[in-house]
Amino acid sequence: MCGICGIYNFGNLKVKKKDLLAMSETLQHRGPDEQGIFIKNNIGLANNRLSIIDLKNGQQPITNEDGTVWIVFNGEIYNYLEIKEKLLKKGHFFKTQSDTEVIIHAYEEYGEKCVKLLNGMFAFAIWDSLNQRLFLARDRLGEKPLFYANTATSFLFASEIKAILTNREVKREVNLEALNIYLSLGYFLAPFSVIQGIFKLPSASILIIEKGRLKIKDYWNFDPTVKEKHKEADWIEKFKNLFDDSIKKRLIADVPVGAFLSGGIDSTSVVAGMVKQKVKPKTFSIGFAEKSYSELPYARQAANFLKTDHQDLIVKPNIQKVLDQIIWTNDEPFGDNSAIPMWFLSQMARKQVKVALSGDGSDESLAGYETFTADKIFNFYRQLPCQNLITSLVNQIPTSFEKVSFDYKLKQFVKASKFSCERAHFSWREYFSEEEKKELFLPDIYKQIAVHDTFKYFEPYFSRYQEGEFLDRASYVDIKTWLVDDILVKVDRTSMGNSLEVRTPFLDYRLVELLAKVPADLKLNGFKNKYLLKQAMTGIIPPKIINRRKEGFNAPVPYWLRDELKGFLEKYLSFENLQKLAIFNPMFVEKLINEYWQGKKDHSLKLWLLLNFVLWHKLYLE
Repeated sequence: MCGICGIYNFGNLKVKKKDLLAMSETLQHRGPDEQGIFIKNNIGLANNRLSIIDLKNGQQPITNEDGTVWIVFNGEIYNYLEIKEKLLKKGHFFKTQSDTEVIIHAYEEYGEKCVKLLNGMFAFAIWDSLNQRLFLARDRLGEKPLFYANTATSFLFASEIKAILTNREVKREVNLEALNIYLSLGYFLAPFSVIQGIFKLPSASILIIEKGRLKIKDYWNFDPTVKEKHKEADWIEKFKNLFDDSIKKRLIADVPVGAFLSGGIDSTSVVAGMVKQKVKPKTFSIGFAEKSYSELPYARQAANFLKTDHQDLIVKPNIQKVLDQIIWTNDEPFGDNSAIPMWFLSQMARKQVKVALSGDGSDESLAGYETFTADKIFNFYRQLPCQNLITSLVNQIPTSFEKVSFDYKLKQFVKASKFSCERAHFSWREYFSEEEKKELFLPDIYKQIAVHDTFKYFEPYFSRYQEGEFLDRASYVDIKTWLVDDILVKVDRTSMGNSLEVRTPFLDYRLVELLAKVPADLKLNGFKNKYLLKQAMTGIIPPKIINRRKEGFNAPVPYWLRDELKGFLEKYLSFENLQKLAIFNPMFVEKLINEYWQGKKDHSLKLWLLLNFVLWHKLYLE
C-alpha cells in the first residue's frame, strides 16, 4: 500500500526534482516506510511505500528488465502469484517477489488489457518510454483513489488532492457544481472533486496519454438484471466457497493481518472466515460513551465466540482538537460522520498490525441497507389516499437525537412520497433538497448551480438497465455511487491517514459478479435483509449477531453539536464568517442552527456538512 504521484510535462520541459518531491511529501502518511522517485526528461514518478509484501526488495518505482517501462503502484494484487507463474512461462524475468513487478510484466505482455487480469485493489501509473505513453488505472470497485489535473504545462496525478495542490499552476477554486453534489449527498461523485480542474479517475477505468491525446475508458462492468437459476442451497454453497477464497487471498502478507470487528454480521463473517483459515486474528472495535452509538457488547460477544485476540476502546475524543486533522486527511469536505470512529479504529489497529480486514461492501451487493426495505414498501405507500395527513402527522413527531433515529428515517420516507421510485431511492440519503438549496446558497451562487439537479448524475446508472427487479437496479446504483465515493473514500482516507492497509473481502469482483446473478428475493426476503448471507452464516456465527438489526457506524454528532462543538458552530457558521465566505446565505444557516438548538428540528447532519466544508475551506484555501 502506498501513496503515488507524478508529473508529465508537455513538450521538452524537464521535470524538476523539487516539484516531484513536494508532491510526494504530502503523501508520507500513506507510505512512511520508504520514498522513491524516477525522473527522466519530462516524466517523473514518485512513491511513498507502506511495505506489506517483499519488505526488502519491493521498493518503487520499479522497472522492467531493460528500463523502458516504469511503474508506481498503490494497492494489493491478490492473485499476483498466479499471474506471475503464467508470465514466467512466457519468458519474463523477475528480480523481486513483489506484486508490483507482476503488473509491469503483465503490461508488457498484454498492454492495457493487463488490468483485466488483476484481482485486487489498485491505482497505478505506468510510463512506457518506447511508446511515449502514460497509462493510469484504477480498480474495479474503486477501493484505491487516483486524482488528476491538467495545467498549461503539465499533466499531474496523485493519490490525494493535496499533492496536486502543491503545483502553483493549479488554481485553488471551489468547483460549485461539485459543491452542489456534496450538499445533496455528503460526498463528491466521480469524476468531480471539490477543486475546479482536479478530477477523480472513475472506478474500473483507465486513462492513457499518448501522442498528445488523453482518453479515458471503462474496462469492467456487470449487469444486475441477468440472473441464474439455482436452488437456494446451491446459491449458499457458491457464495460460501467464493467468500472463503476471497478471505484466503486477502491474508497474503509478510506482516501481521488483523480485522475490524463491530459485532455486526459483516465483520463477524469476515473474522469467522479468517478463523476458518487457521488464523487467530487480532480484532479491534471502538465505541462511544453515548450508548446508542456503541456496538461494543456485540463485538465482545463475537470475539469471545470466535476466540480472537480482541481489543476495544470507548472513545472520548477531544473532537475540536482532532477534527482539523481528520478533515485534512479526508482531502475534501466529507459529510459521512462515520469517518470519525473509523479514524480512531484505524489508529488503534495500527499500533498492533499493518493490515486489517473489514466487512465493508456487503450491504450494497446483499441488500443490507434499510433503504432497500424502504424501496420495497414505497409503491404501496404511494397508493394510500391519505398521504398528506400522514406527512403532517409524521412531521409533528418530536425530534430525537439518537443514532439515525426512527423519526428521522420516517421523515425522510414521507418526504419522498411525491417522487418516482428512482428519485425516492436517491432521496433516502439526501441532505439538502433542491428546494432548500435555493435558500441555502446566495442568489448569485445559486444561479450558477440551479441547472445541476444532483439526481441527474444518478439517472444514467438507473437507465443503463431498465428490466428486472428494482432492488437489483438500486443495488447497482449504490455500488457505482455511494460505495465508491462515500464508503470506500472513508475507509481509504482514515486508514491510510494512520498508515494502515484495509482489505475488503466482500469486494472481490468475482463475488460482486456472483451476487449480481442472485435473485432479488434471496437478498431481501420479505423484509429480511441480507437473507443469503444470514443463511450462509447460520451455524458459523451466533444467532444473536445474525439476527440483530443493522445499526451503522456513526459518531454522536447530534450530541457534539449541542455540546463540545457548539462553539465551533458559533464561530465557523457565524453570520460574519459566512459573509466573508460569500457562498451561503447566513440568515438561512442561522435559522437552521436556532431550530436545532431549540429542539424543533434535527438539522445535525446538514450542519455537519456545512461545518465540514467551512473548516476544509479554512485549511485548504485560506
